[in-house]
Amino acid sequence: MNPFTHIDNNGDAVMVDVSGKAVTARTAVACGRISMSRECYEAVRAGAVKKGDVLCIIEAMKVLNEVTAEADGEVLEICVADGDLVEFGSCLMRIG
Repeated sequence: MNPFTHIDNNGDAVMVDVSGKAVTARTAVACGRISMSRECYEAVRAGAVKKGDVLCIIEAMKVLNEVTAEADGEVLEICVADGDLVEFGSCLMRIG
């Protein structure tokens, strides 16, 4: 039997009812890995992006999350390399 209440015997995350627990202040930190194709990397590196364009995909906790441009602009700097581990709040790209 798995000793973790939030992981089933297949290793998948499961919801656990915590409604009976007292409310407490907590902080969670997660890491993920950035991955993009060379073509996508070159397109982002080369120039202008529009609000809503997918810039990269972050994998975290077995979930793929699209990162989109928040505004029109030009990619000024890519702050991470393909495959880097990143934390919440990390600067991925600077767009101006």
